[in-house]
Amino acid sequence: MAVMLRKLYFLQSLRLNTLLIVLGLLAFSQPTCAELNIKGLDDEAETNVRTTLALSKEACKTPEWKIRGLFDKADADIDEALRALGYYHVVVEKTLTIKPACWLAEFTIQAGERTLIQDIRITLIGAAAMDKDFMALRETLIAQKNQPLRHDFYESIKGKFNTLAQDQGYLSSQFTEKKVTHR
Repeated sequence: MAVMLRKLYFLQSLRLNTLLIVLGLLAFSQPTCAELNIKGLDDEAETNVRTTLALSKEACKTPEWKIRGLFDKADADIDEALRALGYYHVVVEKTLTIKPACWLAEFTIQAGERTLIQDIRITLIGAAAMDKDFMALRETLIAQKNQPLRHDFYESIKGKFNTLAQDQGYLSSQFTEKKVTHR
C-alpha cells in the first residue's frame, strides 16, 4: 500500500511539475498573432478591408522593415477594398506601434457616402436584341438602379450575359463597350 501511495504521489508531482513548466513556457513565449484594430466600418466593409489588407497576414515575428512597408501601403489596400463596395471618398487615420514582442496597427476609417447606381445602360445588338431571355436579363439588371455600386455586381452582370450568350448559342458574342463611370 505504501508503494502504491508513493507511485501516486510521484505521478501527481510529475503532473504538477509538467504543468508548471508548460505555464512557465507560455508566460515567456512571444505572441504569434499581431493586433490589427479597425474602427468606423460596418461588418461587410471591415471584412473586405481585413481580407484585402496585406498587413493583416503578417505575424509578430515578421521583420520590422516589412511591417513598416506594408503599413505605408495600407491606405491603397483600404481604398481598393472599399471602392469594391462603392465607397470612393475614404478618409483613413492610422498608427503603428512596434514593441519588442509584437506590433499593433490601428486604423480609424471614415468610408464616406456609398455611391449609388444612377444609370445602367445595356444595349443589345443583333439577334439578341429580340431574344426574350436577353431582354428579361436586361430588365432585371436595370432594376438595380439606386442600389449601392458594387464592383462584384458589375462583374456578375458581364458574366451573366456571357453565360446566357454561350447557353443560347451566341458563340461569337462580345461586349463592344463596358465601363463604370463615377462622378
